[in-house]
Amino acid sequence: MQVIGVHLDFPLLRLSFISKRGKESRLLGTLAISLETNDDRNQKTTPQEAIKNFFKGFSGKIASGLLLKDFFLRSIPISKLSSKHIEETIRFQSEATSHFKPEEILSVPFFSVNAPQALLYTVLRERLKTHLLDLASLQIDPDSLSTISNALVHFILWKFPSLQEAFIIDLGSNEISCVFLEKGKLKKSHAVSGGVLSLLQALLEDRKKILLKKEIESAAKQVDLLLLKPILTPNLASLLKATRLTIEQLFYSCTRGVPVPVIFTGFSDTFLHLREYLMDFSLEHPLSIEEQHFAVATGLAIEQTSKEPLQLRKEEFFPKKNWVRMGIYSLILCSLSLFLSTGLMIWGQKKKKLLTQEIYYARPETRDKQIDTWIAAIEENSKEFPYILQAPRATVFLDWLSKHPLLQELKAEQDPIDIRSIRYLLESYPKTNAPKEPFLAKVELEFNFQNALNARRFHDALQAGDKKIDTSREISWEVDHDCYRTSFYLNNERPHVP
Repeated sequence: MQVIGVHLDFPLLRLSFISKRGKESRLLGTLAISLETNDDRNQKTTPQEAIKNFFKGFSGKIASGLLLKDFFLRSIPISKLSSKHIEETIRFQSEATSHFKPEEILSVPFFSVNAPQALLYTVLRERLKTHLLDLASLQIDPDSLSTISNALVHFILWKFPSLQEAFIIDLGSNEISCVFLEKGKLKKSHAVSGGVLSLLQALLEDRKKILLKKEIESAAKQVDLLLLKPILTPNLASLLKATRLTIEQLFYSCTRGVPVPVIFTGFSDTFLHLREYLMDFSLEHPLSIEEQHFAVATGLAIEQTSKEPLQLRKEEFFPKKNWVRMGIYSLILCSLSLFLSTGLMIWGQKKKKLLTQEIYYARPETRDKQIDTWIAAIEENSKEFPYILQAPRATVFLDWLSKHPLLQELKAEQDPIDIRSIRYLLESYPKTNAPKEPFLAKVELEFNFQNALNARRFHDALQAGDKKIDTSREISWEVDHDCYRTSFYLNNERPHVP
């Protein structure tokens, strides 16, 4: 398997070529390309030509990632539901808490079935579209789209497989990414605006009388931050102090004071002792300058070789070339299915004919009597089994609640229901000593509305009843100073085996 990771960090584009055979992933090559047309360091070829040469003969996957400022990440606790119900539960919670319009955002959950929490990635569709258009201008169409935070976690785990906890600081051109790794998984991520370009701009402001803009990068490499004098460089000193304070606050917010290794990636060589100035870092996990520069690009490629890579290219952003590839696979699968089904149909018809003949000639004098005996046995045992679940499941109730017409109407009126707690319990059910005990499901709901009239409307809707609410039983109602409480019973469903 071959993957190229693409890290778009204007004014630079960094590429990493990863090849995986078996369980081993190897870095085969890297390339950094300046996208500034007036950059004296530009190659003799254009960025598009340099990219084309790097991709020449390549037929594997292409992976890119969004900056931390372009998406919102939060963790959502999930109970031990089956995998087919987890996404529905997460979608219900995300729509209830997001202040964006559903058509403006794309929410992608990332979870493991046995995990206690799920990560919800929310990105504005316009931001995602802009990122893809920027890559398209460079003639790059990624197969997969992940995030910088995921890339950093996969890169660190690739370099240090035994590492379980770490605080990763990536010094990018336009933002500083802080990522917290806990128990070998991504836990939190935060972006610090500015990046090393802001630091260089601050140095240029301090020394604009003696330095040209194109000289600022080489001059910065000679500035020792441990010996920095704020009187001589007030702008740089002020920005560095604010950046360090923000990083320290994020560090203690993530770790809660527990000591964890701190690892720097990105442009840590912009100034002398930049890492030492910002935070004490781990000397036990060394990275070369080149590894730091290409950490994100390499991590994006490494992630695609894992079992569960993140994919943000969904719905209208799904790659067109993947549709073509899936169409070819589907055509092959349909052809094989048609051939197999035709063969099975012919074989089944022949088998049916033989069985019909055997039944006809086997004991013809008792055939009708045996059929009557079988029918009587079926009718005798066609009783409802008391232990087959008849009460609606909790997930069915949550689906009903999320699609309730009144709640949808109030949500459109900018007064969605604010659910504080939901308690679902079976008050009675068949037992071995009481097999005729009925299924009786009760729901206790604590919620609030901005408008008290809407709470009354919801209460009236519950009392009116529908196919889910059992109006023949008590529907309680209690008003507190900041919320409403109600309880009601659910109608049983037709007996079924879940």
